[in-house]
Amino acid sequence: MVAIAAFAAATAVAAAGLASEARAQETVRGLEELDFRIAQEAWAQIENATYDDELAVIYENDRVQVTRTNDTIFEPGNSLCWIVSEETNDAEDWVDNLDLGKTKILSIEENGNESGSPSEECGCAFSFFGWCLRYNTCDDDSNGSYKTLGKGFSGFVNAYNGLRHDVWERVEDVCDMENDVLMIAGYSRGGALANLFGFAVYSEGLWDPERMASITFGSPRVLVNDDSDKVHNQYYQLRLVYRDDPVPAFPMNNFGFEHFGEMHCFECQYEESRDAPSSLQLLYASDIDDHTSYEEWFD
Repeated sequence: MVAIAAFAAATAVAAAGLASEARAQETVRGLEELDFRIAQEAWAQIENATYDDELAVIYENDRVQVTRTNDTIFEPGNSLCWIVSEETNDAEDWVDNLDLGKTKILSIEENGNESGSPSEECGCAFSFFGWCLRYNTCDDDSNGSYKTLGKGFSGFVNAYNGLRHDVWERVEDVCDMENDVLMIAGYSRGGALANLFGFAVYSEGLWDPERMASITFGSPRVLVNDDSDKVHNQYYQLRLVYRDDPVPAFPMNNFGFEHFGEMHCFECQYEESRDAPSSLQLLYASDIDDHTSYEEWFD
């Protein structure tokens, strides 16, 4: 993970002072104090999101809200730019969650190359000892030609691909991209979408990674292994699991998907690790009620 000290320094907090403070911190409910404050504020943003017509970007059953708030975490007087994705909340979302397969994650910005033409800018399709032998072709959608950033679980990527243009347009309208800290948050299905937005923004270099954070609660896996490796800990990533929540075990890792980021679990029955929980751990640590109880972490 990008060091908390370096991340905070990017928001004009003195790195040496913060590092000294962090060493002296005691944990708060399983998290270091600063991590707890970040997680607590992210959960409040998720809980208080209204997704009304003026704030929400909507694609089929999914809604994403972009807002700008005063910075109460790193440097008072600055601002935080929030991208908050809605959790699973109806039967149609659950059907989408079961949309198996791997789908291309398309870039937010238009590539400019003609659709169907192989191009270095569209990414490498096949490499050998570090040399790219075949480039991807750019993908076409209703708005133009876009490069493939990677692949992920179809049930989440299809929603991201449909949301990405309008969400980023709102970010450009609402936020100060040169100075704000970008905070991407989500719970359950919303956590998967948050991870996809973080992956895309980082991969395209749309935001300084030292001023980026993703905070997810009970998020399922979303990226294929290689793409997860590319983004793992390249910006501040906090992946939170409450007790024996089974949702983060899906889709199963033996299907070729992997978590990324710093994992913290509250009172889990297994060891914290980058890709926990595994499908085997579900045999002795699984309680769906824990998936709906994240607010208890911050009570």
